Amino acid sequence: GGSPCEGIMRETRPCTDKVGHRNCMFSTWSMWTVCPVTCGGAQRSRSRSIEAHAKGDGLRCKGHLLENGVCGQEQCPDAKLGTCELSAWSGWSICMVTCGMGTQTRNRSIAQPAPGGLEGCKGALQDMRPCQVQPCGQAVDCRWGEWQHWTDCTPSPDMCGVGYKRRQRGIDVLPKDGGQLCPPRTREEVVPVVNCKGQPQCCINGEWADWNSWGTCSATCGLGSKQRHRKLLVKETWCGEPAPGSDR
Repeated sequence: GGSPCEGIMRETRPCTDKVGHRNCMFSTWSMWTVCPVTCGGAQRSRSRSIEAHAKGDGLRCKGHLLENGVCGQEQCPDAKLGTCELSAWSGWSICMVTCGMGTQTRNRSIAQPAPGGLEGCKGALQDMRPCQVQPCGQAVDCRWGEWQHWTDCTPSPDMCGVGYKRRQRGIDVLPKDGGQLCPPRTREEVVPVVNCKGQPQCCINGEWADWNSWGTCSATCGLGSKQRHRKLLVKETWCGEPAPGSDR
């Protein structure tokens, strides 16, 4: 039953900068975004903005406006550490011909992608073997076709990790009427792809830069010592290994 608020909520007025110089000023960082997972590892972010741009000879803005951080690093209760898991092979299909030599296939799939940052999937997803029915006529030997081009890579389902790509090949000529069988070979394969479509790896090991030149001797006569230094080129991530050794 009270009266509504009345009045101006913000006023502005002109001002002058007597000095004419001003340094850039950032806002404070925002709160971290909500972690998309509770376990298994993911990333969250926070941001800030430029509240006041540099003026005159003031210091220009230098620094990030968006920052990423690791979150949810606890291991999931049902998580399986290790590499990608493939399903069991299916049963063999029926023979693909009604007479002579043919082929049978069986398949399997990716049952569990590799956890972020670990080794990606690698192995055959389809297998083939010869089969023989009743003879037909003049013998024709079996011949494998060439590999097709690799497919575009598929990124890991996580925000970081290792993706994969596939390629296939088939039998160009099936054996006929007692012709030679094709030797057993992989028909479809998958291999891991690092940096798939720009996706970063999760587990990156630390790496040193090259050594600097040796410094001057600590003594002008007699026995002394020299030192040299190196800088950390790549800092390890939360699941990577620190760079071995020291900086001097």
